[in-house]
Amino acid sequence: MAEFPHLGKNCSLNACNRLDYTPFLCPSCQRYYCGDHRFSHGCSWESECGGTTSGIPSSSSTPIRPFLCAVEDCHRREIVRIECPNCKLNFCLKHRYANEHNCKYLSENGEREHREARWAEIQKKITASQTQEPSKEVTHEVKPKKVLNEVEQRRADRIAVMKLKSKIKVCDIPIDDQIFLIVLNGDERVPIMVSKRWTVGRCVVKMANELKSSKNKTDYEAKMLRIYCVEDESNALPIGDNIAKYLKNMDVVLLKIEP
Repeated sequence: MAEFPHLGKNCSLNACNRLDYTPFLCPSCQRYYCGDHRFSHGCSWESECGGTTSGIPSSSSTPIRPFLCAVEDCHRREIVRIECPNCKLNFCLKHRYANEHNCKYLSENGEREHREARWAEIQKKITASQTQEPSKEVTHEVKPKKVLNEVEQRRADRIAVMKLKSKIKVCDIPIDDQIFLIVLNGDERVPIMVSKRWTVGRCVVKMANELKSSKNKTDYEAKMLRIYCVEDESNALPIGDNIAKYLKNMDVVLLKIEP
């Protein structure tokens, strides 16, 4: 503050002598003091006004500090309110931090109670907002299944077979004997692997076991099942014949319950 050499006054207390830019002029001894010693400098005026700001003359040279520190035995006052964000009490500059005034919310129990109170307040606001706004039901539109042409359907069947091959870890059917058939099960097309050396009856058992774990579950147990080609749904394949006699790889078949 070299530009304003005469700004402020030094505290008249010999033990202090601190420069204060808002000095206090004691109306009794007519000396200037800093904010810390405005009431405690050994003057008779301190006892006359009882250590309070009542009786302080209103002038520009005597700034009022109305905010008293909440710490016991601390009589410091500040011009502005310095509030603790936890306990909401007012403190002086020296005791403004929570650890300086032993804030009750520094303890574990006090901190937990404070958090619980804050959380209860948040929950109350959420409940109030839910009761004010009508609930909006989220509706999901069911998109119609895309109808594939013959070429697209064959490509989709081959992809399904490739996925099935990647999932099979252990297989008791030699690669040269494997046949993959596409079994229609409702609106689902399920790829199933059989052996070209199996009979139609054994293939029926394999298909029934596979379809029991599919999306469109059907009760195939304790039923008389038959395999039909999609080209001829009126004539079932003979149970005792070899499957390779009627079907080849990637053929589409139906598994029906015999009436």
